[in-house]
Amino acid sequence: WPFNVKEFRYACAYAVDKQDLVDTLLLGYGIPGPVGVEAPFYTYWYNPDVPETYTFNLTKSAEILDELGYVDTDDDGIREGSGEHAGEPIEFDIGPPIYDPVRVRASELIA
Repeated sequence: WPFNVKEFRYACAYAVDKQDLVDTLLLGYGIPGPVGVEAPFYTYWYNPDVPETYTFNLTKSAEILDELGYVDTDDDGIREGSGEHAGEPIEFDIGPPIYDPVRVRASELIA
């Protein structure tokens, strides 16, 4: 939890400014890549209806989280879960491979 909730994953995708990561980490020499999309030659897993990227949109991300009932109930700046996870802060670790300094720095910027 909470990554087993598809809509939560969408909210996370909207919350990351991938162009800013390219600009900051690669000095603009690159393009934002697809987000969790399998290549078309993996036909079993590939779904052409899934967007390859999500445009940075904090408002959309917040709307999705609100719809899920993931709201900040105690005014500490951290949203809490709903349902069986009501009151639990939404927290997770980002574990980049330490051999790749670009991914480590990207994780730090996202966090």
